[in-house]
Amino acid sequence: MTGPTPRSFTFGELLDGAFTLYRRNFALLFGVALLPQVPVVLFWLVAPATLGSMGTAIGSILLAPYSWFVTFLILGALTHAVAAAFDGQAPGIVDALVRGLRHWLFVTIAGILAAILVLAGFLFFIIPGFFFIALLFAVVPLVVIEGRGPLEALGRSARLSSGGRMRILGIMVVTWLITLLPMWAAWTLVALGGGGLEMFSPDAADPTSASMWQAGVIQAVSPIVSALTWPFWAGVTVLLYLDRRARTEAPDLEAAVDELQAGA
Repeated sequence: MTGPTPRSFTFGELLDGAFTLYRRNFALLFGVALLPQVPVVLFWLVAPATLGSMGTAIGSILLAPYSWFVTFLILGALTHAVAAAFDGQAPGIVDALVRGLRHWLFVTIAGILAAILVLAGFLFFIIPGFFFIALLFAVVPLVVIEGRGPLEALGRSARLSSGGRMRILGIMVVTWLITLLPMWAAWTLVALGGGGLEMFSPDAADPTSASMWQAGVIQAVSPIVSALTWPFWAGVTVLLYLDRRARTEAPDLEAAVDELQAGA
C-alpha cells in the first residue's frame, strides 16, 4: 500500500474529515475495532457469574496478554482501514485485521517506546510529556502506511512534527476528550444503574455477587464503547499524518521542481 495523497487541513477540516470517514465507513471501522474484543466482552459477562471472585481475578490476569495483543492489532488495523477508505478503497474487516496482524510487531514496539517516552516526560515535570505526545503523534501511521521500523517511525514522526507541535498537541487533546467522554458517560450510566443491573445478577440476594456482576458489566461495556471511539482517533491520526506530510514535504518538493526547471 503506497498510501493516500498528502494534503493539508485546517483544524476544523481535520476533525470534520475524521467524522465523515467514520460515518461513511461505520460498519467497517466498528467491526474492525470490536471483533477482536468479543472474547473480552464474553469473559466479563460470564466470568463473575460462573467463576467467582478468585476465578474472575485469575482469569482477568490470564486475559491481560490477549488484551495487550488486541490493542495494538486494532490500532494497526484501524490505521490501514482509515487510510484505505480515505484513498477511495473499500477493504473488508478481515483484510484490515490481517494487515494489522502483519504490522503488529512493529506497531507494538513503536507504541510501547512512544508510551515509555510520554510517561517518562510526565514523570519529569509533566511538560515534557506533552512535548513527546506531539513529537510521536504519527508512529502508527508511519509503521502501517509507510512500512517503517519502530525506531525509524519515531524519528520520522519527530521530523514531521517539526514546526507544528503546538497545533498537533491541541488536535490530539481535543481528540482524546472526544473519545474519552463517551467512555466516562457509559461508566457513569452503569454505575448509576447499578441497582437495576444487580437485579439481573445470578445471585441478586448476595451483595458481593451482585457487585461483581455490576463490575463485570462495566468491564464488558468498555470494549464496546472503545470500538465506537477508537475509529475516530485513528481517523484524526491518519489525517494529521497526511496534513503534516503536506506541510513539511510539499514545500521541499516544490523547491526541488523549481530547481530542476531553472537548470533546464
